[in-house]
Amino acid sequence: MAKTRKQVAILLNLNCGFHRQIARGIAKYAGPHDTWLLSVAEHSAETVVALIDWPGDGLIIDLDVRQVDQAVSLFQGEVVGVGTVAPRVLKRLNISTVRTDDRTIAEWAADHLLEQGLEQFAYCGVSRPGRDHWATARRSAFCRRIAEHGRPCAIFAARYDAAQSWRDPQSRLPQWLGRLPKPVGILACNDLQGRCVLEACRRLDLRVPDEVAVIGVDNDLLICALAMPPLTSVATGAEQIGYRAAALLDQRMAGRLAGPQHLVVPPTCLVPRQSTDIAAIRDPIVSSAIRFIREHAAEEIGVADIARHANVSQSTLETHFKHQLGRTVHAEVERVRLETARRLLTTTRLPLEAIARQAGYSSAQYLSAVFRRRLGHAPGQLRNPPRQ
Repeated sequence: MAKTRKQVAILLNLNCGFHRQIARGIAKYAGPHDTWLLSVAEHSAETVVALIDWPGDGLIIDLDVRQVDQAVSLFQGEVVGVGTVAPRVLKRLNISTVRTDDRTIAEWAADHLLEQGLEQFAYCGVSRPGRDHWATARRSAFCRRIAEHGRPCAIFAARYDAAQSWRDPQSRLPQWLGRLPKPVGILACNDLQGRCVLEACRRLDLRVPDEVAVIGVDNDLLICALAMPPLTSVATGAEQIGYRAAALLDQRMAGRLAGPQHLVVPPTCLVPRQSTDIAAIRDPIVSSAIRFIREHAAEEIGVADIARHANVSQSTLETHFKHQLGRTVHAEVERVRLETARRLLTTTRLPLEAIARQAGYSSAQYLSAVFRRRLGHAPGQLRNPPRQ
């Protein structure tokens, strides 16, 4: 007897790298199950109206669009939303959702910039009426984290479409960048806006990362690679969002869940690239040591090796690290190794043993132990979404 297949529609903006990653996660769930007939469409007013006559069973929809209320009200099947919206909107929609962990994303970015020794910070976001709640959440968390370290944070909110702003010579963004004290570390709300910042820096002849260090969000490989210089970015876990949204929809269509469920997916890693490859540390001893650690962390180096490179005693090096960074030399080595392992786990398909060696760990078992102790989960969880 043939399987009865569920008709499922996916309404996402597939021109957006974040949404393409979500779609991959949905496909990764749906493929092995082989019980869905998938329809993929761009989210538009015309598509929303078409839901009136569509006899489908399930819908996965981007929440950050003006027509989301209309889409949810028109569709008679089960709905799962992806993305971040205001709590009042979430309550009104009364549907299940899966979203990014915007607070952790922003905190990781802030910590990365602080670790570079920067003292000036700014956030570059977007703001459209009734939309972009995710950008607001990231701004709040980033500024809060910076304030915890006693630093101010300048804010820029683009009132235009970020996809077009880099073409506009009259944009307010270059004016804002020009007024910022330098060197400055900037979190852009996403990779597209990060590219806008880099383009504005180019027009102003601002050196990146020496004068302006920039971090984006989404780790859209195309945007990050084409950016000049390549853009550091936080990988949001978008593929896992898609996978878990599909799993949640499957459960709801099967009648196994009652009431809305709201899931938050943590980011997977921060991928450092040239846009933040700076040690904006005035202490030449610490700056030299950090560069040595970054270049040799995969080797069997100890504090003695690093002190020898910096041409100081171990005790002097430790004193400088404590004063400048607030942590030990060994802690910096471990931080760089862990960051490398997380990046390799999310951007390659290398086996765990190879990742352990490239990141500077003696074995896959030891790497796993470090992950569980520091992050609370196994390394494989960054690659394989939790089964539901």
